[in-house]
Amino acid sequence: MQNPLFYKNRLQRGDNLSVKFIVSLSQNLEYQKNLLKYWDQIGKNPQGKVLATELLEVITAIMKCVICLPDESLKQLSQQYLESMTDLDPNLPEYLCYQVFVDAITQLLFQLIIQPDLSSAIYLLKTIHARIYRRQLIDVKDNTKQDVDYHILVKIHNSDRVEQSLKSDSKKSFFPIYYTEQYIYNEEQLQSANVIPSRIIKYRLAPLNEIIPIGLSCECMIFTLMNNKCQQSEYQHYTSAQYAFAKEIKLIGNVTETFLLALPNSQLVPEIGLQYIIEQNDDSYGFHSQFYKLSKLITRDIQWSQFPLKSQEEKPLLINIKSEFFTEEDYRIDQINKVNKKWERKIVSAKRQLLTSQLQTFDISKSSNPDKRQAKNIPQILRTFLGDLNQTKDSQQLQPALEIIQEQQSNVQLPSFQSYLSKFISPKGQLPIDSKNPYEDDVIEYANQAPPQIFLIGKPRSGRSTFAKALAKQLDLEYLDLEKGIQRIYAKVAENENNPQMDEEGNPKEFLNPLEREVIDSLKFGRELTQEQLEQLFNVELQQDLPKNKGYILDLPLENQFWVNSILSNKMILPKIGCRYFTHVVNLEQSDEDVLYFAARIMEKQDDLVASSQYDREEQKRPKIKYKDPNDPDEEDQGDNPDDEEKPPIIPEKDLFYRPLDQEFLLESLQSFQKSQEKLQSLYDHLPDQHIITLQSAGLTTQQLVDRVSAQILKGQPLRPLAIKLEGGSEKDLLGLNLTDEKVYRMWSQWQQVDAVELVLKDKIIPGKAEFACEYAGRVFLFDNEENQNKFINYPRKYLSKPPQLPKTYIVSVQGPKCSGKNTVASQLAEYYGWTLVDVEDIVRKKILAQQERTKHLASTFDPRVNDIHLTEAEWKEFYKGNAIKDVLPMVLNYLNIPLQRKPLGWGEPKKEEEEQPPEEDEEKKKKEAKKQQAKKKKEEVVEVVEENVKPVTPPPEDVPTKEIIPLLDSELKVPETSKPKGIVIIGYPQTQEQIDQLNLWGIKIDKVLILQDRSEEAGQLLLQRNPDLLIEQELTQVNALSALLKEAYQEENVKEIPIDGTREEVWSRVRLALDPFYIRADDESLVRAPADVQEGEEPIPYGDYANYCPVTLQKTNWLVPGKEEFIALVRGRVYRFYGEKEQQIFKDNVQLYIPSKITIPQPRIMFIGVRGSGLRTQLKILNRLYKLPVLDLKTNLIQNLEINKKNRQLNRYYLKGFKPKELDADGKEIPDAEITEDPADFDRKAHEIEVLNKILDCAGVIINANFFDVSEESVSTPIVDLLVEAKKLPEYVILLKIEQDNFIKRNFNSKVIEDEYQMKMEELRQKRYQERVEARNKAIEEGAEELPSLEAPQGEEEDPEAPKLDDMIKEQEDKLKQQHEADSAKIEELQRQFEELKINAVILSTDTTIENVTERITSQLENIMDREYRENMLEKEQCQKLNLYPDPTNFNINKLDIYEKLYTHKQSKFGNRNAITLQNVPHCRDYPVLYRNRIYYLDSEDQREQVCQRPYKYFYKPTVPNDIQIKPTIFILGKVKSGKTEIVRLLSDKLKLARVKVSHLLAEFVTNQTDLLAVKIKNQLKEGKEVDTQSIIQIIQKRIQLLDIYNQGYILDGYPRTIDEALALSKAGIIPTVVFVCDKDDEYVIRKLNPKFGGIDHVVHQRLSANQTSLLSAYYSTHFNNVRYLQVGQVSSWGMISLCTKYIQDNLYSRALVARALITQEPVRVSSLTLTEEQIIQKLSPLYNYCPVLIKAKKNYVASQLRSPYLLFYDDQLFFLSSEDTEQDFIKNPTHYCNNSIEKYKIPRQLTVGDKFDPYPEYKGHCPVELINNNLVKGQSNLVIVHKNQQLIFTNAHNMQLFEMNPQRYKHARLPDKMQLGELQSVKNIAKKVAKRGDCTSYLELHLKNIIIRVLAQLGYQKPKYPTLSCKETVLKFIAISLKANNKNKDAFYRNKYQEKLEKFIKNCTLAQEIQEMHKKSQESEIDEETLLQKVEQFDEFIAELQGQEKQKYFQQFIR
Repeated sequence: MQNPLFYKNRLQRGDNLSVKFIVSLSQNLEYQKNLLKYWDQIGKNPQGKVLATELLEVITAIMKCVICLPDESLKQLSQQYLESMTDLDPNLPEYLCYQVFVDAITQLLFQLIIQPDLSSAIYLLKTIHARIYRRQLIDVKDNTKQDVDYHILVKIHNSDRVEQSLKSDSKKSFFPIYYTEQYIYNEEQLQSANVIPSRIIKYRLAPLNEIIPIGLSCECMIFTLMNNKCQQSEYQHYTSAQYAFAKEIKLIGNVTETFLLALPNSQLVPEIGLQYIIEQNDDSYGFHSQFYKLSKLITRDIQWSQFPLKSQEEKPLLINIKSEFFTEEDYRIDQINKVNKKWERKIVSAKRQLLTSQLQTFDISKSSNPDKRQAKNIPQILRTFLGDLNQTKDSQQLQPALEIIQEQQSNVQLPSFQSYLSKFISPKGQLPIDSKNPYEDDVIEYANQAPPQIFLIGKPRSGRSTFAKALAKQLDLEYLDLEKGIQRIYAKVAENENNPQMDEEGNPKEFLNPLEREVIDSLKFGRELTQEQLEQLFNVELQQDLPKNKGYILDLPLENQFWVNSILSNKMILPKIGCRYFTHVVNLEQSDEDVLYFAARIMEKQDDLVASSQYDREEQKRPKIKYKDPNDPDEEDQGDNPDDEEKPPIIPEKDLFYRPLDQEFLLESLQSFQKSQEKLQSLYDHLPDQHIITLQSAGLTTQQLVDRVSAQILKGQPLRPLAIKLEGGSEKDLLGLNLTDEKVYRMWSQWQQVDAVELVLKDKIIPGKAEFACEYAGRVFLFDNEENQNKFINYPRKYLSKPPQLPKTYIVSVQGPKCSGKNTVASQLAEYYGWTLVDVEDIVRKKILAQQERTKHLASTFDPRVNDIHLTEAEWKEFYKGNAIKDVLPMVLNYLNIPLQRKPLGWGEPKKEEEEQPPEEDEEKKKKEAKKQQAKKKKEEVVEVVEENVKPVTPPPEDVPTKEIIPLLDSELKVPETSKPKGIVIIGYPQTQEQIDQLNLWGIKIDKVLILQDRSEEAGQLLLQRNPDLLIEQELTQVNALSALLKEAYQEENVKEIPIDGTREEVWSRVRLALDPFYIRADDESLVRAPADVQEGEEPIPYGDYANYCPVTLQKTNWLVPGKEEFIALVRGRVYRFYGEKEQQIFKDNVQLYIPSKITIPQPRIMFIGVRGSGLRTQLKILNRLYKLPVLDLKTNLIQNLEINKKNRQLNRYYLKGFKPKELDADGKEIPDAEITEDPADFDRKAHEIEVLNKILDCAGVIINANFFDVSEESVSTPIVDLLVEAKKLPEYVILLKIEQDNFIKRNFNSKVIEDEYQMKMEELRQKRYQERVEARNKAIEEGAEELPSLEAPQGEEEDPEAPKLDDMIKEQEDKLKQQHEADSAKIEELQRQFEELKINAVILSTDTTIENVTERITSQLENIMDREYRENMLEKEQCQKLNLYPDPTNFNINKLDIYEKLYTHKQSKFGNRNAITLQNVPHCRDYPVLYRNRIYYLDSEDQREQVCQRPYKYFYKPTVPNDIQIKPTIFILGKVKSGKTEIVRLLSDKLKLARVKVSHLLAEFVTNQTDLLAVKIKNQLKEGKEVDTQSIIQIIQKRIQLLDIYNQGYILDGYPRTIDEALALSKAGIIPTVVFVCDKDDEYVIRKLNPKFGGIDHVVHQRLSANQTSLLSAYYSTHFNNVRYLQVGQVSSWGMISLCTKYIQDNLYSRALVARALITQEPVRVSSLTLTEEQIIQKLSPLYNYCPVLIKAKKNYVASQLRSPYLLFYDDQLFFLSSEDTEQDFIKNPTHYCNNSIEKYKIPRQLTVGDKFDPYPEYKGHCPVELINNNLVKGQSNLVIVHKNQQLIFTNAHNMQLFEMNPQRYKHARLPDKMQLGELQSVKNIAKKVAKRGDCTSYLELHLKNIIIRVLAQLGYQKPKYPTLSCKETVLKFIAISLKANNKNKDAFYRNKYQEKLEKFIKNCTLAQEIQEMHKKSQESEIDEETLLQKVEQFDEFIAELQGQEKQKYFQQFIR
């Protein structure tokens, strides 16, 4: 199945029968036993693969037995065949798997055998194995090796006919030769291995020259018969050195087409070539040629004998080899016969004599050049060979053989692909997700979680009830059986006896209902309760609150058909969960024999008849288990476990007697139970498999069963929460009341302090009280009274099934002045809460407008004929006069369709105080009497009307005044609930006391009143902005008065004043805060734990969504600014910090605007400050290029903006002041006007600087240069840090750069400036001195001095004391720099301190290094800040909390994780117990948990925990896999004894925390503690010394693996199965391993280990080795499940092997989990790691078979994959093969784009097989299209043929053929050239003459020289050479001549290189003159090296002299010769 050619061609032809046969044959165990003899001799890697070279040797040796070719040719053939079995890549992979080997051999045998069947294949395998392997005797003690001697016996069964035919002179006829060959080995050597323990027999692969092909021994026999050398039929075979002469005789299979083509024509008839004969369809050339033409085979035909012969032992021979043999002389005879019939008889006679005397034939190995000939024809052999393998077999013969193989199969029903996937189907059908709002969602999820409703199925007397009670106790369920209802009635009777209930007259009151009374009476008088009564009692119990709340387990005697029928007929009212009655079904299976066995051994005590089973008695006898602390390394007993219950005292068996057993009745009950079980199947067959728990309960303890069932029901989660009463303490104290030592505080629920019961039952918002508190799921609930508290405790799910919301009956009044937005607010409320909007003013206005439009007055009445309440005629007149309308409420009720009536007389009027009020009873009697009289009166009126038969006259509708209209009253003259409006938002009503009184009178209660108020600093400022014409004082006065009135009427807490300043969203938030108690809000710190309440050692209160940053600043300004500890708010138990009090208040008023809200992390703002010379600007430029963030110079921008603003202010003041003449001072300068130039005294300069800074920093990510050195207060008055603090624009990170003093001076010190200054001062001094000398000279002249002073400077002038000193100037500058450095460094350190106080990371970096190093330091500091992924997690990572398992290092008894897992405030995440990174839960590591948003995540190491805590978004929000399917590993460890299995099992079990299952341990420990029949049977077998049978071992393994530890963890089966029968039994029982690890050790290693162990006992040693079936087991699991991995024991360390095992197991489990997820998400998933069988893969193949859909769709490339491809994907219930990881990713991204294709749509190329007819005129005239595309004209080989679009194409090599197969579209434009080359010549003689005769010289030259000529001409056109002294034409001709020689492909490289050098010299001489001209031209334009020009000129002169000194023709011969 691995061969793409075979697989593709057979599937395209629909030859699935052959596919099934090969698959079935390869999986047959007997066949594999023989095949493994080959496979076991090859070394394997951990994947169970072997080196391709080693496997190739085996394949070559096998082929040597069936293919007669020289060894080298045979190796090539084998390699190509094996390549075709593995991959389309022409190169073999390094390693090949067992399946490739099996497929290669199986397919080869499949085609070799004419009629394939199992026996033929096995016989041929044995025959070949005997030929290619030699037995070797090895002694492990002295390491000696000795080959076992052998000889071959040949039996020719029809030797007489052979001899007769050979000696006959008549024309030879063809007949089969039947023979048998037998290998006989030296028995003494073989027996020595059994006698001597240290000796073993080993096989080695024989060299090719020693391998004897099948039939060759027979040929030797025939040769001897032909030469009359023997007369017997049995002969010893010749050795390899002696059978060379046997090659003279060839079987039909040896004479191949390649062999015939290799024969020289001279050896055949000259007139007729043999190749020509074979290719003709004419039969006239003889029978032999025709037979060759039809039998172009290179393999032997192996077939069934029609009448099987018998061997020497008289055993039937199932296989025979038919071999027609003849020599080459037969060909010559036949051909000569047909050519010259005249001499036929003479030639026949002569040739027959030659046949019997001296046979001569051509031997391919003796040809003149065998390698060359053979290499050319190997591809033809391959095509013939592979083509023959694809021939279709006869289905009529193949089908019976297939049926026989299938009958002999293991009878293991492997599941279909669909059944295999069913175990990965999630019952929920959806992936688990983590709630984004666990505070609200968790409680509702718990409430809606169905409690366990368990249906128990078990046989009578099987311990069913005992188990049910124990399970109910452990899971806290209600146990429902037939006694439950009776016990409840008796409890009711007992309570009444203690507290009798009496009626008013003092008589006992009936406290039982009729059913209960009936039951009590029946029991009192000893009557048996009827089944109907029991059924009713059951129904009563099922309707109680406790079973609905806690869940129940239903235990019914199902052997009674009544209960079965009651359930199926729905007479038993079972509560439904969705469409199901039960959440789980528990089926306790036991055999009838076990039930009878246990029932017969139940004993009772005489006095109390308490039953005691045999198991109970055995359990009591066992010693009590001592408690051990698992955390204490000391293994000594710690004492009794305090949690263990005390065992009852042991009752002596002498005090017990056996309970009588009615065996016949019990058998009837068991039969009835069987019928009931079949009926009940339909009741739960729709349940998922994970919810049907079937256990073999016989022999298991009740606790084992309970633990196992509990684990499957709970699935690692805590059981549904129950309500618990909390007593004592204030509301805040309730959060921590009665907690454990490790406190995990409770929270308030989203119901806050509202009574949830009142909300659901009465639709009211009633605050609860602390004295009536409950806890549910870690939340605290308050209730108004104890009754509500008890209701909640009994059935909390009823009240918590949906989120709390305001009642639909709520009535809200919205009041406020005009323009306050009350209509908008009311509309929002009505829309959001679903209430009805009632605008009283609008209703009345519409009524008046409608009434005004009427021409005639319409009566105002509630009469159905009108049903319109408006103003009566009288009221209209009053209104028209300008009087106000008083009674508008009737109009409103009419608008709401409330039924109305006229007010009864005196209704609603207050009664006088002096009137005595009649007793209530008298009132009730009077009302009843009035009703009777009224009814009687109506009845009389009706009778009178009927008697008179007079139709009554309907009076017109009465115009009822609005003050007379009231809601419709009930019979008691009260306003019923139906006459009251519900769920309305009323605007502007009530506004007077009368309206309030009217509402109260009519029973209409307003729940909340909202008054919109303008709270501006100036009263009514906001209202005036909205409406300047508003009478604001009047409006405010009215609103204030109305507010006081409403507060007095409806209590102050129900009247809320809402400020209307702010945005619409903020006002809406205030409205909801005031109205809705369930609206998100800041917690009242008096009710919750605040940070100040956290004690030492307690976990801190977690941060909210914004971590420690201010949420208000982040949302409004998009700046990350840390909050301060003194400004906090608590929301839902989480802390939020704020930058200031203002932000804190804004948050509290508008919590919903910030929570929940999408938080966008801004780009980073990094601040840099550096001392002078620190290279700050250089680094900023580098960072700007690196991070692509702009650089902002804060100082420059701030000062410039301040200056601009200052000038603008001055200009504004100038304009405001007006024009005035300028005032000048005494010097004529303008005197500045202080009023204009100076800011006023009240100008807040600091606020202005803050405002400017805010504008400057109002930008996205930026790098800030904040160097503020040398900034005067006149420019900026506020320090930079204070500015940033006040502006709330703090950077995220501050980097401060500093340098050491020496470097500071070095970088800032400029000696040149000082020297220039020094020179300038000295020059000034010299000028001064010179001026002094000039003045002195002038003075001397004036004085007439004889000697005038010299103007020259005196020599001592340099030492002028006034002269500056350079050294002093340098030192002075250095001192200044030192002071400056100290000041700057101090400033840097001060800035760092200030920023750190503000919680800003500030780092000082030294720049005393290179620029690159400084940049590296900075980028290292900014690595996280600049990382996009890190920034996304900046806030979220604060939600992660590393859970410390043991906070108290001195107390390891309290594991904090255990506490959190049991609580309901936290729960497992969507990953369940899987690792959040790897999604692995094997092993389940609990050492590194993380809490994140009330979810528990598990990690495997501290590094992983740190990883997820830094980037929670990356790991916690990725999709997970279903948690409700059980994917646990089942590991088998196989291997020979002493191969290291036990060590591997121990280490692997410890690392993965898997249970270890070993049969010997089960027999020693598990079985001895059981008392069932199986245990008794096994004990008896062990006592008798017998081996325990396989079926019993399988049963105890099944029992063991169903226990709790294996269910939770998985298991390793150690050293089992040992035989193939045990493996088959395990598979039939459904125990299929996830992975099988094979410890690979050879016999030589094992024998060294076993001999010392068994003391040299030979039979034990060899028995263990011979009985080992590891190879067969590994082959079975590999071929059936593809799940075998080999462990190189001894080559890799134990831990290395464990690591490999762990990786493979986890990868496999991960793949299974991904499949489970893909079944839900319908996404593609890789399934190559699953243990899929080949049949399962074939079942689900896509229409594209094994072709890659991505390459077909995208590139039209047809790439086929192996069946075991690593890129096998499952999608849309189909399997797709992908070619690479890239194509796999493309398919996963868009699977629908690629999967909707079928193979029929594409014309996929296929290779030509032998069954196809070869076209003698292929496409492109036999040239290769791939070479044509590459501009090469190359003939293809006839064996490499592709059929595409009904055309045959031939290729030069296999690689080109594969390129075309993959992408035929690329070569569709291939075209033959217009001029074709000469045809192939048959002989090389006289070519010139033949070519001249045909006149093909021109064509030859055009075809073979065109490319060279084109290149040469192109070069000429580009270079345009001109040789000195030659014309252009002469230059061109010589250039072409030299170029043709330099590019002559028929010459060797040396020849071409020689002329290439001459060509370069020729070109150089052509360009020499041109170079001199160009150099001369450049010398005139610019400077150039004249020496180079002179050298060039001299060189040219020498060249001309040489050229002129010789003859032209002689000179140019140097280039041509």
